[in-house]
Amino acid sequence: MKILLLTHYYEPEIGAPQRRWSAFVKHWTSAGHEVRVVCPPPHYPDRQAAAQWRGQYSFFKPAPGALGETVVRTPYLAHGFSGTVRLLDQLVVATCSLAWTLSAAIGGWRPDVIVATVPGLPSLLAGSAASRVIDRPLVAEFRDAWPDVVTGDMSTQVARQSLPRHLLKAAVFISVTALQKQAATCITTTEGFATTLRERGIKHVEVISNGAETASFMELEHTDRGDGILRVQYLGTVGRSQGLSVLLNAVDELYQRGYREQVKLRIVGSGADLPVLQAEAARRSLDVDFQPPVSRADLQKTYQWADVEIVSLKDTKPFRHTVPSKIFELLSLQRRIIGLVAGEAADILNDSGVSTLVPPEDCGALADTLENLIHNRDELVVDTTGRSLLHEKYNYTALSRRYLAKLERAVDRGRQGRAKHA
Repeated sequence: MKILLLTHYYEPEIGAPQRRWSAFVKHWTSAGHEVRVVCPPPHYPDRQAAAQWRGQYSFFKPAPGALGETVVRTPYLAHGFSGTVRLLDQLVVATCSLAWTLSAAIGGWRPDVIVATVPGLPSLLAGSAASRVIDRPLVAEFRDAWPDVVTGDMSTQVARQSLPRHLLKAAVFISVTALQKQAATCITTTEGFATTLRERGIKHVEVISNGAETASFMELEHTDRGDGILRVQYLGTVGRSQGLSVLLNAVDELYQRGYREQVKLRIVGSGADLPVLQAEAARRSLDVDFQPPVSRADLQKTYQWADVEIVSLKDTKPFRHTVPSKIFELLSLQRRIIGLVAGEAADILNDSGVSTLVPPEDCGALADTLENLIHNRDELVVDTTGRSLLHEKYNYTALSRRYLAKLERAVDRGRQGRAKHA
């Protein structure tokens, strides 16, 4: 097949979407498929990343990628954590992606299938427009519960917010749902959200979960340093969705209980909530070690520091159908995981046998859990059940094959449809 991927996030950037696509693209090209990726140069998550890579890419010029694919880089807008500027950046990239796709079609290169992945949402608009113009099936991937992750429960919104805001969210909900219905196939990462989409009348919905690359599994045996300190780490996006203020509240609670010297918290990553958390930690004199994002090469050393790893999402209905991709990486570590999550994410962690579940945003319950681990360090030692679950159900080699099968099915349906209209 000729596969066209429209994405806003791609290697060598650091992040979960980038790792997912790197794994899939590598397997697809190894299987003999032609993959072209249209994306901006690396510029996430901050302006410094843009400056680091500026000048190394030529816009609109196809170039060999590191995974056997062809990569086309588009213009973009450098941005920080401003949501408005980020949306403008995504619109610029989506517009340029559409322009290149149509130009390539005029020049004689047409894909068999177009894959557009959200976020950013404008990538879906570009994919949908390209699909209609060049008459090729669109596979729309939603790694989160879109549009619900933005709009929330539309049935309960009017009383809680201004009418203009409600109307804007309603417009987003209707528009995204319409685009989902137009796609040949919608891919989600959870069964729960797939069920939601089917209930909305979307016919072809498939589930390809997040996972991890088997070759990169890291096994880190627990080492008791004998100093009585519990080292707690969150590594990932420091955004509004994660609700990481619960970590500060729990540490503050432990300080009040007399455990200031027995617990150390490290937050590794960047995102919109990072400045807020840093200011709050300083205001409350909390000893929190904030670290910037780390490269893949430095991950093992970073994980080695911790006794326990945190996964967290806010307590909202859409996040019950969201499984943070970080879970699968953590399962490979043979480390105790504390999950402040609900729904399918909680089910996976519960099945792993290496996790402790805490209600999302419940700082008291988290403080109780950490206090128990301070006194019962033997509970930090976990077996290999998490790694076994990861290998059996969530390794990217198997997931990439399943994804290819969905693409092939969409291509076959598209060809049958064109034949009927011929």
